[in-house]
Amino acid sequence: MLISFLLFACNEKEIYPSSTQTDPTTQWDVNPQPESEPAEEPASEPAEEPASEPAEEPASEPSEEPEDTSEPTEEDSFCSLFTETCGTWSLDTVCEDWYNGAPTGTEGDSSGATQSCYDYHLDVASQQTEQSMIDSHCAHAIGIADADGNAPCVDTAEETSGLTIPSTALDVGSVDLGSSIIGTLSVTNDAASDITLSTLSFSDTAFAVSAASSIDAGSVLAAGSTSDLEVEFTPAMAQSYSATLTITSDSTITPELVIDLTGEGVEVTTSNNQLDANHSATEKSDSDSQ
Repeated sequence: MLISFLLFACNEKEIYPSSTQTDPTTQWDVNPQPESEPAEEPASEPAEEPASEPAEEPASEPSEEPEDTSEPTEEDSFCSLFTETCGTWSLDTVCEDWYNGAPTGTEGDSSGATQSCYDYHLDVASQQTEQSMIDSHCAHAIGIADADGNAPCVDTAEETSGLTIPSTALDVGSVDLGSSIIGTLSVTNDAASDITLSTLSFSDTAFAVSAASSIDAGSVLAAGSTSDLEVEFTPAMAQSYSATLTITSDSTITPELVIDLTGEGVEVTTSNNQLDANHSATEKSDSDSQ
């Protein structure tokens, strides 16, 4: 009523809502539930498989080779090792069949080389470019035993040549008895180091080194130099002479040179004209004195 009164006062008409008939058979849900939408299933992404890393194989260490306990052969003997590493044997000792046996006559030198076989070390000489120790089965002795076991080390790298001469023969020519003649022989040092002349020996006293010669025993020829050896020939008899000159030096390549020498001694003869001249001079001298 209060609402109607108020509407009337405001000169407004009350409008009642109209009712709509419903089917009495219609059942109403007095507790309506909100319509549920079907739940969206999340899109399933394919599972990522973890990348498989290749398995690391353990590093294999190199296997150690078994120690060689076999006896040395001629190829790996002490002599071969020494020659390849250091140089040559002193006294021209030849290295052959030195293991388990003494050298034969063609393997040694006049001093009588001997050796025994046992394990030992070789000290390479200090003048070599590399210091090393060589295991071997052969020790040596030249003349007497080497108590230290150190082999003689000769470095031949500096000397590949020695003394050279233009010819191994020298003909000095002919000369009157009572006179001398000189023949000249050029000696060249083709080595890379100096060479000292040890001895100069003649097989005949009619030949000798001239006092004017530039070289003699004890002379030192510098590497690459050439010097003249002057040989003096003084015959004692009127005949042909044949002799040899032997030159020794400290060269390991040419320790000895032998030169064949020839010359001729001529007897002085007086011609008939010279005798007549002498006779005339004597007669003239006698007549003048009378």
